[in-house]
Amino acid sequence: MAHKIKPSRYWLLLLSLIISQPALALRCGAYVINEGMDKSEVYHKCGSPTSVESHIEKRSSGHLIQNQQYYGNQKRAYPDSRFTYEQNNSTQIDVIIEEWTYNFGSSRIQQSLRFENGKLMGIRNLGRGY
Repeated sequence: MAHKIKPSRYWLLLLSLIISQPALALRCGAYVINEGMDKSEVYHKCGSPTSVESHIEKRSSGHLIQNQQYYGNQKRAYPDSRFTYEQNNSTQIDVIIEEWTYNFGSSRIQQSLRFENGKLMGIRNLGRGY
């Protein structure tokens, strides 16, 4: 005796498959492209983008220390101190930004991929392709 599955369960199964795919993912054929991938891997799986824009951003790396004294191994902060001083332990680094746009045609949504130093950091929908 075969057990019949109700049509509403088919929709539930389909919905669960759609939801299980990461929200910020792009599909190129049989491949799923996710944040954190290298741009060479994305290029291999999706091919050449429709357009590429690139620029360099300067970013600070490190931190700023204010009104802190070290005695032995203990750090003591003096917020009400009569003197102020700062120690800047930050450095400027260059981050290479690339924005790749994929236009897969009028039947799909255009996608913008943001790479930082060769790593995929973001995927954005741009609306219907052409």
